[in-house]
Formats: sequence, structure tokens, C-alpha cells
Amino acid sequence: MSPSILEGDYVLTVTNKLMQPRTGDCIVFKHPHLGFLIKKIACSRPHGFFVEGTHPESTSRDSIGLVTADMIVGKVIMRIPGSNTGREPDKHHKKPKQDIHGTKGLNRLFI
Repeated sequence: MSPSILEGDYVLTVTNKLMQPRTGDCIVFKHPHLGFLIKKIACSRPHGFFVEGTHPESTSRDSIGLVTADMIVGKVIMRIPGSNTGREPDKHHKKPKQDIHGTKGLNRLFI
């Protein structure tokens, strides 16, 4: 979900039990092969949702396939900038490889 959510940021979510997913919502879900992903709901279908990212190199909706309700962890309601946001990188800290899925190193808070 970069540039909206950056590596190291925290996201505050509302669990799937407390929300009804709708088109345009930003959600966290667990894909069986790709792991945790954060994407926007592009459209709904009778048995699930198609999602899309905001980054040009984001995993395509065709690669992800239909996201069913049981895969959804929650709806993102807030982004909290991580501790490295706006600071110069530590010269002793290796920069992680870019993750086109947008979740490597992403810290998650669930309510």
C-alpha cells in the first residue's frame, strides 16, 4: 500500500467481526500463499472481494484472486508513522529490500 503505508508504519485495524467490508475500504488479509497483505477493496462479488494496491508494482488483483471474508483480518482505520519515518537512516542499520507487497516489516495492531 505504499506510498500510503510505508514499511515500519503501524496500522490500527477494526476486526472483521466489527465491520462490514465495502468497496474502497483498506483491509488487512492473510493470503494462503502471499501472507499478510494490505490492499483496497476494488469491487465485491457474491462470495468475496477483488482487491488492488496503490503502488505501480503492487501485486495484481489477478495474482491475488478473490479475497473471501474468512481471509480478512480487519479494516485499516489509522496509519501511525513508524519510528524511522522522517529520520535519517542509522548508518549501521542495513536497509531492508523493497517489498512490493507492502507488508514486509510492517507492524500490525489489531483491536
